[in-house]
Amino acid sequence: MKEYFYNKEYKYMYFSNICYSFANALIETFGTVMLYKNGIPIWLILIIYGLRFGITGICTPLFITISSRLGIAKCILISNLFSIITSYMILDDSNII
Repeated sequence: MKEYFYNKEYKYMYFSNICYSFANALIETFGTVMLYKNGIPIWLILIIYGLRFGITGICTPLFITISSRLGIAKCILISNLFSIITSYMILDDSNII
C-alpha cells in the first residue's frame, strides 16, 4: 500500500480527483443559483433538472454499452465535453428563455 500512497503520480491523480469533485460540487450548487439570478423561474429550473435526471437515468445503461465498444477514456472525454458545454450555457449572460 505504501508504494501506491507515496508514489508522486498517484498523489497527483488523487489530488486531481479531489479538485474535480470539488469543482463539480460548486457547479451543481451555484449553477441553480445562477439560473435563478438570471431570471429563470423556479418551475423551469425544476424541469431542467428533472430532464437532466431522466436523461442520466436513460443514458447510464447506454454508457455501459458504448464504453464496452469505444473504451472508457473516449466516453469520459465526451462526458467532459458535454460538461464544458453545460457550464458555458449556465455562465453565458444571454437570456435562456
